[in-house]
Amino acid sequence: MRSCWLYLLSQERPTPTDRDIEMSTAEVARIREDLRARMDEAKRKDNNENAPWYSRVVKSFGSDDSISREISGLQALEYQMALSLDDKRERQWANRFSRTLYGCAWNLCGKVFAVYCVIRILNVWVFFPATGCGDLDLDWISYNRVLLPMMHGNVLLTFV
Repeated sequence: MRSCWLYLLSQERPTPTDRDIEMSTAEVARIREDLRARMDEAKRKDNNENAPWYSRVVKSFGSDDSISREISGLQALEYQMALSLDDKRERQWANRFSRTLYGCAWNLCGKVFAVYCVIRILNVWVFFPATGCGDLDLDWISYNRVLLPMMHGNVLLTFV
């Protein structure tokens, strides 16, 4: 159901330019470099023999706790930035695809199918609320045989 409304009512999100994608790629690269540097720093501190014995045994006594929190924060940031970059690339690709003839036809078919799905759902909810999960094809045929002749007078319209 959500897909139907996305096709019919969605607002166009701005299409990212090549410059936006380049900037996002550079930002993700900087985050990854910082993450690598912090991980190397944490390894060096773990391998440091001059640290007091209690900081090696119980990590919370040492200063490694702030580095581990920074590393986990950088990992979360890198994950979110990578998802954002993938989303920008996907939107740019979808925009370029929708400008082609095949893309226009694909989008038109998608909108027609979305309208069809909405009509089917409304048909079940509005016209046949008590029947539950009956045979929808037979319900539609019954609806056409009962209501359409009433709407058009003596003309008998049926879809079989």
